[in-house]
Amino acid sequence: MNERKPGPKSGAATGTLPPEQRRREGQQRIADLENREQESTAGVAGITTAITDKQKDLKNLRARIATLSEKQDQILAEIEAKASFIREQETERLRHELAEIRTSHDKSLRDLAHQSKQLTDSVRNQADRLFELQFITKEQRATLLGLRQSDAATPASDWPTLTDLHGGYPQLASHLQRYLYRKQIIYPRAVLASFHALMLTGDFVILSGLSGSGKTMLVKSYAQATGNLAHIIPVKPNWTSAEDLIGYYNPLQCSYLTTPFLDALITAQQDPERLHIICLDEMNLARIEYYFADFLSALEERDEPPTIALYADEEAGHVHTEFKLLVDSLMDAGAGKDLQDLDAVLEDREILAKLKDRLGMDDGESVLHTHARLRRMVAGMLKVPSRLRIPTNVRFVGTVNMDATTHYLSPKVLDRAHVLQFQSPLNYWQQVIKEIGDSPLPETGVCIPATEFPREPYPPFAPQTTDAVSQALMQWADRYLEPMGIEIGLRLIRQAAAFRQRLSLLLEAGMSSEACDALVLNKLIKQKLLPRFSFDGKQPSRLGTLTVAALVSQFQEDVADRLKAAPEADAKDALRKLIKRAEANDGIYNYWA
Repeated sequence: MNERKPGPKSGAATGTLPPEQRRREGQQRIADLENREQESTAGVAGITTAITDKQKDLKNLRARIATLSEKQDQILAEIEAKASFIREQETERLRHELAEIRTSHDKSLRDLAHQSKQLTDSVRNQADRLFELQFITKEQRATLLGLRQSDAATPASDWPTLTDLHGGYPQLASHLQRYLYRKQIIYPRAVLASFHALMLTGDFVILSGLSGSGKTMLVKSYAQATGNLAHIIPVKPNWTSAEDLIGYYNPLQCSYLTTPFLDALITAQQDPERLHIICLDEMNLARIEYYFADFLSALEERDEPPTIALYADEEAGHVHTEFKLLVDSLMDAGAGKDLQDLDAVLEDREILAKLKDRLGMDDGESVLHTHARLRRMVAGMLKVPSRLRIPTNVRFVGTVNMDATTHYLSPKVLDRAHVLQFQSPLNYWQQVIKEIGDSPLPETGVCIPATEFPREPYPPFAPQTTDAVSQALMQWADRYLEPMGIEIGLRLIRQAAAFRQRLSLLLEAGMSSEACDALVLNKLIKQKLLPRFSFDGKQPSRLGTLTVAALVSQFQEDVADRLKAAPEADAKDALRKLIKRAEANDGIYNYWA
C-alpha cells in the first residue's frame, strides 16, 4: 500500500498555492482514496473466503464426529453383546462346576462316612478285643473310642452366665466380690478385675505377698466362683530340671512316670469345657528357670497351641511294635477257639506253648508277666503321648514369697509375667466393706466356660498408630527405664495392649478413654515396671549427667502427671514407698525387699 503523503499546510499558506498545484494534490488524494477502497474490498473478500472455508471444515468435522459416534455406539453395542454372552457362558460354566463340586462333595462325605464307620467298627472291635484280653481298662477303651465320660454336672451349671448379669460384663468383678464376701473371702474389686483380665490374656501371672495374704486362695476362690477348676502344685526346693515338674520316661519299664502337674494338664485336655488354672505354689523355693523354662518359652506361641516334648517318638513306636506282635500272636495262637478273656488264654496250654515258641520266651518268663508289662506300657502310652499339646483352656499362675529361703525372680521371668502384689487381708476389710455397701450378696457365682477364655495372638504393633498406653510405656522406656538399666522390649508393649483390651471389658461404660488409659497405666506400673526396680540409685545413669536416683525422681513426677485422670492411682503410692525404702537403705532400690 502506498504511503500517505502529507496534505497541504493549514492556514493562510494553503491559499497561496497556485491553482494547478492544488488541482494535482486533489487528484492525488482522490487516487489514494480509491486505492484504499480497493485494498479494503480485497481484504473483505479474503476474509469472506476464509470464513467460507472454515465453515466447510467445521461441517466436515461435524460429519466425521457423527460418523465416529455411530461407530462408537456400534462398537459399544457389540462389546455389551459379547460381554453378556461371556457372562452367560461363565455363569453357566460356574453353575456346572458348582454342581460337580457339590456332587463330588456329597460323594466324598458319603465315602468318608462309610470309611469312618468302617474305621470306628474296626477300632471298636479291636478295643473290645483288647478289653476282653485285659490289655486296657474300661476307661482306656472309652478313650480309644472317643467316648470320654463327661464329668458330673457341677453346681455352676445352673449359675447365671455373663449374659445374665444385670449391667453386663462391667458388673462381673462386683458380683464375684459380693459372692466371695458371702463366703467370708475378701478381695478388693480391683484385684478381682485385674486377675480376670489376666486370665483372659493367657499371660503367666505371679502372685506376690506375705504368707497368708490370700494368694493361693485367690486362685481357688476365683476358679470356684466362675465354675472352673484350680490345681495347686506345691514346688519343692530340690527341683532342678523339667523332669521334676512334668515327670520322665523310664526306659527300663517302658513307661512314663507322671507328676501332679502333668496330670493336671492331661485332665484339662480331657475337659475342654472348663478353664483349668494350674498354680505353682511357692514357685520360687527353687529357681524358676531350672524347671519352668520350657513352659516360659512355649507360652510365647500364640498362633497355635504350644507343644511340649515328653519323650522320644521312637519309644512309642517300640511299644506299639511289641504290643502288636503279642496281640497278633495271641490271635494266631487262639485261631478257631472261643477265647472270651485272658483267663481262657492262660488256661489253654496249647496256646501258651505256641505263644512261647513264637515270642521266643525263656522258661523263666511267663505269658502273664509279659502281658502285665505290656499292659503297663500301653496304659502309659495311652495316658501320656510323646508330645503333649498345652490346651488352650489352661492358665498358669505362680505364688511367691520373698525371704531367706526363696530365690529372686530373674529378668527372663519378669519379662514374661504380670506380678500382682498382695497386702495383708486386714488392710482390705474396710475397703471391701465400703465397695460392697448395701448391695445384696448373691448366692451363686457366674458360670464362665472355657470358650470365654480364648488364647488369642497379641495385638499387632504399629509405632505410629499404637494406643496411648503403649506410647506412654515407650516414652518411659526411652527417657527413664533404659537409662536406669531396665530393658523392656516389644513383648511388654504387646502384653500391655492385650491387657488394656481385656480390662476395658470390666470398666464402666461411661468411663472416658483418658481415664481408662490412666487406669491401665496405673496397673501396668505395678504389674510390669516396679518389679524390675533393683539397682543402686547412687550410680550414674546411662545418660551420664544424672544419677539413677535422680531419674527415678523424674519418673515419679511423670507418673503422677499421667495418672491424674485415673479413678485409682495407687501406683504413685507404691513408687513413693519404694523411693523411701531406698533412701533408708543407702540408695539401694529393691522392689522385693
